[in-house]
Amino acid sequence: MKKIYSLDTVYEKIKGGKMTSGGIILGDDRQDYFMGFSNSWELGEKDIVNLNLPKIQPGSTINLQDKSLYRYPKLSLPRQKVDLLKEKYNMKVTRKADVADIHVISIPFLRNLVSFTWDTCLTLPDFFKACKKSIEENLFTQDVIDELSQWFKDADKDSVVHINRYRGYYNSNTMVQDWDNKFSDILKQCNTNTEYNKCMYLHETKVEDYKKLINCTATVAYDTDIINVVDSELAVIDNDQYDTIKAMVTSSDRDNRSLAVEMLANCNIEKSFDVVSGLYWWHYDWIKDTNNWNTVNVKALRSRMKSYEGGHNTNHIYAFNAYLKKLAQDNKLTRFAVDKTRKKLLDTLLEQMVGPKSEVFKVQLENLYIADEIENMINE
Repeated sequence: MKKIYSLDTVYEKIKGGKMTSGGIILGDDRQDYFMGFSNSWELGEKDIVNLNLPKIQPGSTINLQDKSLYRYPKLSLPRQKVDLLKEKYNMKVTRKADVADIHVISIPFLRNLVSFTWDTCLTLPDFFKACKKSIEENLFTQDVIDELSQWFKDADKDSVVHINRYRGYYNSNTMVQDWDNKFSDILKQCNTNTEYNKCMYLHETKVEDYKKLINCTATVAYDTDIINVVDSELAVIDNDQYDTIKAMVTSSDRDNRSLAVEMLANCNIEKSFDVVSGLYWWHYDWIKDTNNWNTVNVKALRSRMKSYEGGHNTNHIYAFNAYLKKLAQDNKLTRFAVDKTRKKLLDTLLEQMVGPKSEVFKVQLENLYIADEIENMINE
């Protein structure tokens, strides 16, 4: 959590090719905080480390015996699962955070704390180098140099500078344009984080929630890891079973479809998520038309997969995009899900245009890849 200074440039203060006193304004009135650089479009597993939460990565083993749980908002932890935990592990749920043994959070809860923007930010050392180079390039008067020297003495050493300026080319004055081009180039040259395209900020209204979390002395666990304790004895559906279950799900035999849905409902959903979600997303109408749609087990499956239901056809690119983006949002995107979706896209929507049945143009599967922002959300 780092303080943010906003850099504003007053172009009217440029005289004789130099920035004069009062032309570089470094404001410190922002109430949000800088949390790190990222290439993600939404909080993913790799970004969690930048939240200073490296000890609570998803996938941890949790001891629930005789423990009390405090629930944070936005959890995927069905009441049926909690009841099973209470019965099996003598566990209880409390509304008092200070007495709970375990605090349960979720990726959606963490995601609600932060935002991602395309802003340009420089660390304080990088900004210092930029100012030093600007002085060497004779872009500042002595008054500006003195003002910046004093500012650096007082500035928070573990901070960043947010570039919040209107470009000089909006000004018809050639001298202003030349100065701004030089200063902009220097800022770019001195920025050592150019491999990232976004900044991650902690919302000002969420600062107290964040501090409460990082200062927590109880064990902090993800809702998915709590569910995994409940489902630890359930079978995991391996990726290589996808096509077999798909054939059962899309069978004309209703009993066969019902058997497939029973398998999905009784598996370890969290550890089989790329298989279950893919079948649920693309073949929901088949899954729904079964004998056991309203049984207790299947209702639990339906509750967990609620956001993946609905008819998703292959006639438009939207369904393919939305599926991978939804998995990324849920921190469930895997290489298998990406590859399976790429293959389906090529064999269906793109088939007649550039796919296997195309007469002229051809695209090989290995040349059909996803955007870097989605690639960065894959959990290897």
